[in-house]
Amino acid sequence: MKMELMEIKTLIAEGYERTAKVFIPGKNKSLWCHFIQHDEYIEAGKESAKLKKGDRIGGKFSIQLVTIFTLLDNAETPGFTQPINESPHIVAAGEVKEIIDEYSCLCDFGWLGEAVPVEFEDSVTIKPGTKIKVRGSLELELD
Repeated sequence: MKMELMEIKTLIAEGYERTAKVFIPGKNKSLWCHFIQHDEYIEAGKESAKLKKGDRIGGKFSIQLVTIFTLLDNAETPGFTQPINESPHIVAAGEVKEIIDEYSCLCDFGWLGEAVPVEFEDSVTIKPGTKIKVRGSLELELD
């Protein structure tokens, strides 16, 4: 899993949870993600004193809370969409590269990453090389 450098474009904070729109300069793309900021609790409607629009951060993406996945044919191109505005919800299509355990694997999702960790809510039986589509939350682990 590769660390990405990105710039915060929008930040929504409540408690320790953050939802952010980030821009990845190396890929000239933006996306929404969710992360936990353990060192700052914020009441709803307040702004973070530690992170703000324009700040540069580094981190690694994963897709978690996957409750729905489907098998795809080989014609499907790796990639993703985020159909809910201002949300880390993600629908991603890709190829399973490695099985970690019955609840997780690494997948190639195109420009999102070639080894993105995917965590399922229930145990799954899939094999490397399988093409899948998942629905979950795009999570960011800050460095």
